[in-house]
Amino acid sequence: MNKFFFWLGAFALAWIIWKISQRFQNVRRTPRSEKSGADKPVAMIRCPVCGSHFPEDEAVMSGQKKYCSERCRTQARKSRSR
Repeated sequence: MNKFFFWLGAFALAWIIWKISQRFQNVRRTPRSEKSGADKPVAMIRCPVCGSHFPEDEAVMSGQKKYCSERCRTQARKSRSR
């Protein structure tokens, strides 16, 4: 009976190692162009407060306006409330 459990455990361990190696092989085979859009260009926009340029997908929104940081958005809100 002990031999049965030994071989069952050995088989299970071999199967797990095989499955993990397949997963890593599939990851390596994926071309870079198909990965999460890392090579796609992103529009650069200008912050209305400080004038710096930054990627549009990193913008901090306030209504329809886009700011480069929380600090610039807060500064814009303060200047509007005066």
